[in-house]
Amino acid sequence: MIEVDWMPEVMQYSDLLEDLTSAETEGRWLESKVADATDADGRLIGAGTDVGPEAVCYRASLFEEAGLPSDPEGVAELLTGDWANFFEVGQQYSDATGKAFFDSTVGIWQGMIGQINPAFEDADTGEIIATDNADVKAAYEQATAAAADQSTGFTQWAEDWNAGMSNGDYATMLCPPWMLGVIEGNVGDAADDWNIANVFPNGGGNWGGSWLTVPSNGANVDEAKKRPCG
Repeated sequence: MIEVDWMPEVMQYSDLLEDLTSAETEGRWLESKVADATDADGRLIGAGTDVGPEAVCYRASLFEEAGLPSDPEGVAELLTGDWANFFEVGQQYSDATGKAFFDSTVGIWQGMIGQINPAFEDADTGEIIATDNADVKAAYEQATAAAADQSTGFTQWAEDWNAGMSNGDYATMLCPPWMLGVIEGNVGDAADDWNIANVFPNGGGNWGGSWLTVPSNGANVDEAKKRPCG
């Protein structure tokens, strides 16, 4: 199984993996899911398992404390727009409460950078463009400026980040479906206070997703190919 962040690395060795193209896999997944697992020779080297469309998870009581809407529809309407609007709402929250609006600058950055295409590397030439990419620079400056007042300063997955979910240290976090399990595992009695708004700054994003692959040097290649594809 290959997680989405590792797929570009795996693609360097796609010739060591079986081509899963077949009548059974035709049209089975989203086009973007297929494209990310198709190598330069047109070989499908991964069978998709999931994707990670994002929303915004939030703590209703903290929004109420700041005088902001706290029902999912109201929060979605409040946060509809671009990242500038998200950070404007965040500043209102921080000014009203003196608390951090979002969980981690890295988490916010992940959502922002995922909307920039291309971000770090030219898809056609393989040239590294990150240091010269004006869109990356603008997003970085926007995120770090907002972080001064709105971020906890926590590192995602660290103990203080985990504890902050139940302690009320932050009001929002970017939320793909699998993040719900992380929240449920950390918040305990605060579970009823967390909710989901069907909205994502700047229109949408994806964080996560995996593929099943079949190494060509496996002992039972034909049988293995039937499992993810049949």
